[in-house]
Amino acid sequence: MREQQAQAAAIIGMAERLPDAAGREYIAARFGGITRPEHVTSMMNRIFQPLGTGMHGKREAYKLLLCYFGANIGYRAIRYDLKCRDETVIEVRRKVYDTLDLTGHRAREEMAREVGGMG
Repeated sequence: MREQQAQAAAIIGMAERLPDAAGREYIAARFGGITRPEHVTSMMNRIFQPLGTGMHGKREAYKLLLCYFGANIGYRAIRYDLKCRDETVIEVRRKVYDTLDLTGHRAREEMAREVGGMG
């Protein structure tokens, strides 16, 4: 357990040097479980871009972000909050997850370059 904590701390320490704030937040959420609203503001802003302005509230997008990182929030609760049909929930979730996938991919690539540069 201590080894895992040490590895997570090392990864998060390296991530803190990433130039992209959303990438830093992604790594902290993925490896450190840091998902409080005040710690994921850049990721939330990135999520809103593909959703379009005013389409969905922060609360609903935040719930989807939490689900992406493993929170057990039921589909019905999200659907209820979004006040929409199943197809719309599926589409919104896909957009949020695609955005987070891309953010994570870029962050991991940047960290791999940094590790590669260290020799």
